[in-house]
Amino acid sequence: MEKILVEGSTWKLIDKARAKRNDGRMVLEGVYLSDTYLAATNGRILITVDRDLIGAKTVTPGAYNVIAVGKQDKAGYKEIILEANEQEYPDIEKVIPKTNQNKVNISLCTDDHAEGMQVSRAVITLFKRTGSAFSIEWLKVLTPLNTVWTAYYTAETGTASGKSGKSILLTAQSDRIKAIMLPFSMD
Repeated sequence: MEKILVEGSTWKLIDKARAKRNDGRMVLEGVYLSDTYLAATNGRILITVDRDLIGAKTVTPGAYNVIAVGKQDKAGYKEIILEANEQEYPDIEKVIPKTNQNKVNISLCTDDHAEGMQVSRAVITLFKRTGSAFSIEWLKVLTPLNTVWTAYYTAETGTASGKSGKSILLTAQSDRIKAIMLPFSMD
C-alpha cells in the first residue's frame, strides 16, 4: 500500500477522469504514476498532474488501484491510499500532443450559472478554432480547478469533411496539469 497527498480540487479532476466500475476496463479505474506525473483516463479524457504537485516522492512508478480517499484536511489536501496493480496501463505518452501549436485560452469555473455559459462558450470557441466538436460533459470535468485553461490545437485538428480529427491538449497552472480530449464524430 502507498499513500499520496493531492489537493482536493485536483483530486476531483483526476477522479472524474478515471473509468467507473462496470466500465469493463479495470486498469483504468485506477491511476498511473510515472516518474514525472500522476495520470488518469477513461479512454475519452486523459488528465495528467505533475508529480511535484502531489505528495508521492517515494512511490514507485506504475499502475495503482485507488483503495481509499480520505477527507480533505484543513490545508485542502486529500490522502489517497493506493495498491499496486499488475495490469499494464495504456501507453499514454502516445496520445499527448505537443504544445508548439496554435493556442487559445478558455475560462472554466465552478460557479453554477457561469459554468454552463463558460463551458458552452468553450465548446463554440474550440469548434471555431479546430472545426471539431468537443463534449460539454468532458469540458465540465475541468471546472473544479476554477481557472483559465490554454487549449493547444493544430490546423489539422478538424477536417473539412466534418469527421473528427486530432485531440486537443488543454493545460492549466503553468502547464503542470494537462487534459487531453478527443473530438467526437459528427457522422
